[in-house]
Formats: sequence, structure tokens, C-alpha cells
Amino acid sequence: MRRALAFLIVLLIAGCFSRSDGGGEGPPGGRPPLVFPDLALDHDHKDPALHNASVGFDLVGFADAKVILGEELARFSDVQFVQEKAIVTLNGRAGSTGGGFVILDLSTLAAPTLVGRYRSGSEDNWYTKVSPDGKFVFLTANGNGSPTSTAGSVAGGGSPARGVHAVDITDPQQPTLAAFMAVPGRVVNLATWTDESKVTFLAASIVLDRTSTAAGPVDANDLNYVGIYTFEPPAGSTSPGKIEELARWQPRDAAGVANAFPHDLAVGVHPLNGKQLLFVAYWDAGGYILDVTQPDRPEVGSRIPAEGPTDHVHTFKPHRYLIGGRYYAVLAPETFGAEAAGEHRLFDITDARKPAFVKAWTPPPGDLVNPEPLLYSPHEFHLGNERLYASRFHGGVWVLGLPSMEPIATWQKSVGEPARTKDWAVDVSQVVWYNGNVFAVDMATGLLILAEEDQPFVDD
Repeated sequence: MRRALAFLIVLLIAGCFSRSDGGGEGPPGGRPPLVFPDLALDHDHKDPALHNASVGFDLVGFADAKVILGEELARFSDVQFVQEKAIVTLNGRAGSTGGGFVILDLSTLAAPTLVGRYRSGSEDNWYTKVSPDGKFVFLTANGNGSPTSTAGSVAGGGSPARGVHAVDITDPQQPTLAAFMAVPGRVVNLATWTDESKVTFLAASIVLDRTSTAAGPVDANDLNYVGIYTFEPPAGSTSPGKIEELARWQPRDAAGVANAFPHDLAVGVHPLNGKQLLFVAYWDAGGYILDVTQPDRPEVGSRIPAEGPTDHVHTFKPHRYLIGGRYYAVLAPETFGAEAAGEHRLFDITDARKPAFVKAWTPPPGDLVNPEPLLYSPHEFHLGNERLYASRFHGGVWVLGLPSMEPIATWQKSVGEPARTKDWAVDVSQVVWYNGNVFAVDMATGLLILAEEDQPFVDD
């Protein structure tokens, strides 16, 4: 807290970005078109004095990870929301138990405060999703310990507990483990939804464990699949909750793809026919749309194949409602060293059985190649307000209009005490629009709260 207000006025004077004449949509009121910076390679990525580019954004709040976590060996990695609270996932460093999540009070945006802390017992936690009723947080927890860890190790603060944690947050000051499901490998990402009878369903991406051989051989059917589950909350203080499997899904047409496994998952209800859809980013096999209206019998609606051997499809998400009578989704890869930085690709999925490519976008100048893994890669994004809110790691935050895919705003400034984990001075892993503001997780420093200078929507 004591540092946060000072950090809000940080305006560093030097810049490392060249300027592009390419614009985007001009702002209202007849002002000149916005000019967006070209991303550059020839600078020190750890030097905060070289990172001061911003177009169309104002900084209105900041949660410094060092203030929130003290000397804990962890960094922020994801953010979700419940009313005026942010659920911020913590990704710990190897050998630590710094994983889990924190709950931040957003009633004072300029300086969010810590409300509660959940420790998973695992150092590698990337994502959370909130149950539709807002009472539970579902956490993906992984670590380099034994994959046979049980819920008991979580309660006891012992070895890393790997799998899906369902955490009761009805008392945000004391998040409590409500249910736990171990997995045979690693669980990467989650999605959750309910049906008309208010049953809560989970989908989880279960992948081959590449770091631990402690468990010995594992049957191939236990690797690289999407699991679909029901979640039953605890019936009382002596009756724990349950996460029970309904189905497993693996794509038949990915059998010949050498590096095919599920990564991110997202859900959406088709606004024209009411079908419950699950969007599966299946790495080098591409993106899939599944009909999970009957969750125990997932059916493939369509597949968007990967575009070549470096198109590692990481994220595939739909917009929440129709835009101009059309239903859209965005697909993006994760890219590594010596690979092109990667495109965000817009698809018309009004007929979800036949996705139609609309337009692709990469940051200016558009032809960057990562000199090191992930440098300017896409990562997480959010679709809402007829906009794409995208993270690009060291490339910062970008906001694009839909379906134009033209840039509206970007943020590439270093804020706070940089490089708490000795990484890049700007390292944005997640961007979410919520309640009129843009929340960006900068793994280098903390949670940025940004306001667009021209924000015409308040609908999500």
C-alpha cells in the first residue's frame, strides 16, 4: 500500500519504441488517428527506463505484487472477478509452496487491498475460474512433486497437491478447500458452466506430465484429453464436496499430430440456438468447438487446423453475444524462440459447424520473430464490448475493435518495482475487461488497472 500510490504516477522519460505511421480507428470528436508503436527488439528488455509506451490508456490503479506478497517466491499469473473482488492466481517458483491465489478488494481501485489468501501446496498454478454462482474458485494446481499427492497434503501444507482444487470463497477472508481431484498428469486450464437444473460442470485439460517420472508409466488413455466433470458442493462441515468424471474427449483427427494436447478451454452459449459450446485450444492440432449441451456426450462441431508446425494453438474463445448479427471467436497461438510472434485470428462462428476466417492481426510492424521464447507471443485474452483485450507478454496490452481487428489502445509501460522475478520489465500474461476498466496481469510487477480514454460500453 505504501508504495502503490507513488507507483501510480510513474512516468518514465525514455522510450525504446519506434513510431509507426500505421494507425487504427481514429477516436471520436474529429481528433487525428491514433498512432501505435512498433514493437522493437534492439533494447534491454529488463530496463524499466526503456518502457514508456502508451496509447489510449490511463493508469487508474495498481496492486504491487511485492506489497501483496512480501518476500514470497511467487508472481501474479491470472485474474478473475467476483463482484468488487479480484481473484489473482499465484504462480510460484520451483521448490516453493507459493502457489494458490489471493483475493483483492477493488472498492478502492487506486490501491487494491488484500482480503484473503489460499495456498494450494503447489508451486505451479496458472489459472482459476469462478463458479457461475460466484461461491467457488476452481484452481489448476501443478508442481514437480508426486502426482499422487492428495487433498490431505493441501490441508497439511505438505508436498505439492496436483490437480483441480475447488475452493469455497463465501468468506473471502478465509478461502477453504471444498473438493479436490487428483489427475494422472497435469491440469492446464479449466472452464465451468451450469445447466437449467443448476448443476455445475467443469471441463479440464489434462496433459502428459513432462517433468516428473515418479509415478512411473501411465496408460496413454490417461494423457492428453479433455475431462468433463460435475461439481457437488459440500453438504456440510463433515461432508466434503465432490468432483466426479462424466466423460473424456480426445480428437480422433489429431492422431497423426506429433504434439497434440489440450491447453486453454472456454465456454459460450450460442446466442442463436442456445447450444452450450466448449472451445478447446488443442496446440498443434488446432482449435475445436464441441457441443456439450449433453455434457456426458461431447460432440465435435468443427475444427480449425493449425497453420503449420509453429502454430501452437494456446487460446480459443468466443465473444459473449452477437456483433452485427454475427457470432465471433478469436484463436491465437503461443510462440517461442525463432518463431514468428504470432497472430490473433478472428473467425465467424455464426454457424459453429463451419467457422469462417475473417481477419488476422499482429502488433506493428507485423513481421516480428521472437529472439527468445514467448517474447512477443500472444497469451490470454478477453472478448467483450465488441473488443478483443489481448496480452502479448513483453509486447504489453492491446485492445482491438471487433470485427475490424484494428487497434484502439495499447499499454507497454513499466510500472512499480520492475522484474521482481528477474524477467522482462513488461511481462503481461492476462488482460480482462471488467466493470468499465481493463485489468492486466504484469508478471514482472503486479496487477495494472487501466481506463480506456474513449470507453463507450458498459455491458459485461
